[in-house]
Amino acid sequence: MLRTILTAVVVIGASAAPRGASASGAAHMTGRLGAPGEPRAFAPDADELAQMLADVDPGCRSEAERSLRGGRARHACAKAAMQASRRRLRRTPQRFGVVLHRRVDLVGVRLVVAQATGCREWPTSSRSRILAEFDALAAGCRLRPYRGALALVVVGKDGRRAETLRVHADREGVVRFRFADVDRGVRVHGLGTLDDWTALQAGHDGWAGRFDLVRLRGLLADWHLGWVRRGRGSPALFALRHPEHPRSQVAIDLAVEANLARQQRDFVSVERGVLPPATFLDRYVWSPMRHSVESMLAELRKGSTPAPVSARTPQSSASSP
Repeated sequence: MLRTILTAVVVIGASAAPRGASASGAAHMTGRLGAPGEPRAFAPDADELAQMLADVDPGCRSEAERSLRGGRARHACAKAAMQASRRRLRRTPQRFGVVLHRRVDLVGVRLVVAQATGCREWPTSSRSRILAEFDALAAGCRLRPYRGALALVVVGKDGRRAETLRVHADREGVVRFRFADVDRGVRVHGLGTLDDWTALQAGHDGWAGRFDLVRLRGLLADWHLGWVRRGRGSPALFALRHPEHPRSQVAIDLAVEANLARQQRDFVSVERGVLPPATFLDRYVWSPMRHSVESMLAELRKGSTPAPVSARTPQSSASSP
């Protein structure tokens, strides 16, 4: 099975539902979505940043902000940001979500998640939008498996979001979900289908993962085309399902070739008398062999037509001499 880590930069926002969304679906569109009791993403929001940077020297604020978001800053400014985050955590302790392991394939996702508590400083990551075990330990956090609900939120092209369903992490912090189940949740809430959304985030503000659904659909289309080219699956179904794929014309050509091959096999069956000509004509509205089959059907009907009474051979009567 093809496996690849899918990442996406997702714009957060909230407003009206996308096409196909009902009033009940629109009720799920909010600014901050997540299951109760979930840990949070490490990225501070605007209010938290303002409070942490209030005591930082104005000349260092832009670099300190960059440092708190996982970027690099001068040593003095990075130190000032670290001290500001410590003061913030002493006043308001936080629980941050951590991903210990992640496996993504074309079917679904398996995660091993934890929560970080008692951090000495605000944890950050310069590699991704998700905290890894190393990031949490570097910030002096204590780790334990997260046990509880995890919200799955779909994100639209314009940044609109809607919670579709919640999955649960077991006592070891393992959580699994399938993209088919997410699609079913989208349909149940009257939000169209998963094809109408561009990204999927797991957890509050995507602390457990952000997955690019556009790229996922592209990978699924490539995988489907690979099977079709090996003679498995329906080329016509691929062309119908993925009309915008750059190689959809290849599938259309394969579908035409497959249709002609079926016609040729059925034509041979007609010639052998195994398949009735009328069945062939009903099965194929257009066919380069249709004229030949119509001729066969006409000959068959002509041969089965009873001869006129006048043309019949006279029968001798029993009373004739």
